[in-house]
Amino acid sequence: MLLRMLRANYEYPYTKFAITDHDRPMLMTELPTAGLDRDELGRGLARLAVIADRLLDETAPAIADRGALPDWSGRTSRNSALLHAYREQVEDAMPDWEPPVARPASRGLFARLLGPRS
Repeated sequence: MLLRMLRANYEYPYTKFAITDHDRPMLMTELPTAGLDRDELGRGLARLAVIADRLLDETAPAIADRGALPDWSGRTSRNSALLHAYREQVEDAMPDWEPPVARPASRGLFARLLGPRS
């Protein structure tokens, strides 16, 4: 998890991951102080939403109870207008993204000692 956050700090411009005093991950965005206006704030919020969506499955063990994410299939986003206005601009500045490939569950020590899978 920590290595993924460090890699994301390098890959995604204007954002940084950090760890709180309670060992919780935190995602922050950089905003210009001199030219801060409605559009810059909108891009900053959209940037956080896009990155959080991209990394949700990979970071679930650190952010969700027991690593299990709730079922959000019927949920309606309250950020659709924000993302509609700024998502394209934000994603143009980001690297291309593909969902992570699911890795097979690793076998525990006892399972490996007991022999091959049947």
